[in-house]
Amino acid sequence: MSVMVATTREADLAQRIAALFPVEVSVATADPTAEPATPLFHSESAAVEKACDRRKREFHAGRTAAHRAMQLMGEPPAPVPAAANRAPLWPSHLTGSISHSETLCAAVLANTRATPAL
Repeated sequence: MSVMVATTREADLAQRIAALFPVEVSVATADPTAEPATPLFHSESAAVEKACDRRKREFHAGRTAAHRAMQLMGEPPAPVPAAANRAPLWPSHLTGSISHSETLCAAVLANTRATPAL
């Protein structure tokens, strides 16, 4: 299990999330109330260019968490644009989920090459 977080509370949550999965996953979190430290990829920001500020913050934090989870797996951060139904479009060798609220965003990723059962 790989976990990237900013606080002890987030570390505990990330470990609990990772324990839910029967395979190796990377879990990272981000705070949607914090000022973004890194920009989104163009294909990501295009998905929320007309959204309200709250949605933009949550989307940005969710993608930040996804990029951090990729780094934990030894992967370079890659774009995670949104499908028409707003689901994340992962790079072909990854699968995962992004969850967000007004105060915390989390991303859980698995490498499908390393985990054929996915």
